Amino acid sequence: MKLKRVLAYAGKTSQTGIATIERFPGLRIEGGKETFDKLVDIATKEQSLVVLPLWNSHLGEITIKAALEMVFASKLKIQELWPDKIKFELIGRKGATIKALKIIISVFAAKSQCSKFLGKFKFEGRSSTVIANDEFLKNTSFDAVLCAPDKWNKDKCIKLKDDVSNSNNFTTFIMLGNIDIQKCKEKKWEPLRIHGLPKKFTIFGIDMPLLTPTLTDEQQDFLDDITKDADSIDDIPRIIFIFMREASRCGILMESTLDNLSLSVQEDKYLPDIIVKDGLGKSSKQYTDITIRLLKNKFPKFFAHDFIKQIGTQTCLYACPKLDIIIHGFNSDVVEAVVRSIINKYFELIGNGMPCSGSQKKLFNKYKKEYYVRGAQFVNFTQI
Repeated sequence: MKLKRVLAYAGKTSQTGIATIERFPGLRIEGGKETFDKLVDIATKEQSLVVLPLWNSHLGEITIKAALEMVFASKLKIQELWPDKIKFELIGRKGATIKALKIIISVFAAKSQCSKFLGKFKFEGRSSTVIANDEFLKNTSFDAVLCAPDKWNKDKCIKLKDDVSNSNNFTTFIMLGNIDIQKCKEKKWEPLRIHGLPKKFTIFGIDMPLLTPTLTDEQQDFLDDITKDADSIDDIPRIIFIFMREASRCGILMESTLDNLSLSVQEDKYLPDIIVKDGLGKSSKQYTDITIRLLKNKFPKFFAHDFIKQIGTQTCLYACPKLDIIIHGFNSDVVEAVVRSIINKYFELIGNGMPCSGSQKKLFNKYKKEYYVRGAQFVNFTQI
């Protein structure tokens, strides 16, 4: 079965298009005017792949729940999941100055991602940077536009500022579709095969009652159980996203190097409240690893502390880079409770002799006295 097309939200000159081309150099992509929901519909009904922005470090889930909900409902599979730094260039007409600006236009998401800069200006949002840029060129009532890097008219405009994003601004992108990349053997899809294979990591999910700041005994047992098949700290399945599915339930997206998970959460003792969602997708690279690498290279302040958090608009991120923990979520109390529980379990396993890296052992030794006295409460998260 042949792959028909690959579409990126808002087209190849958008933030999503740029990120897609960076991830798959030389890949032929389409798209531009399709709405987010339309792209999800295309991926569901066609032999096509779509790339969507999923989550932003300042904004949270983009078009909340749409993409992950389709995955958890088994209507679409994840083909790749990766982060990229997001940069917004401030563009004005020739002769403009920042001091004279009053009204700025850009994609809606820029309001959160560039909030510190935009605070003193009137802002108007559009569905994409591409649409915002087109409108800016046609409508002189707008004094400036926030664009994706290098995607503006050099003849009519000037760059007023190289990047007006808030600090630590990155977006997670998701490639969705129901066609096996390995079978896309036409020459035009070679970049997809080269950079998207082999699939080494499996992605699965957990559907459970909404987590609260205090975990139930059942939820704590589940978090303990995800470690039981691991031979080392690096083998433990990793939680990457926690999102609301409905008023009383949440979804947890996880990744693992194990092809055949034998978690005891699949046994009757957890049903019907906790449901394992197998086979949600596969990836050629482990999301946690590439995200930590991105943070290390692009946002080195993340690595000035052992335990960090970032709280944004409808979003939060908690991380312990040395333990390869980085979890995105919708509620800081919920995510913090989960991360504390996981760190506590990791320390228990390291203390009991589970193999780990030198840096992980060093982290354990640094905090072990506090851990043995206070348990999970020893962790002090630094706000980034």
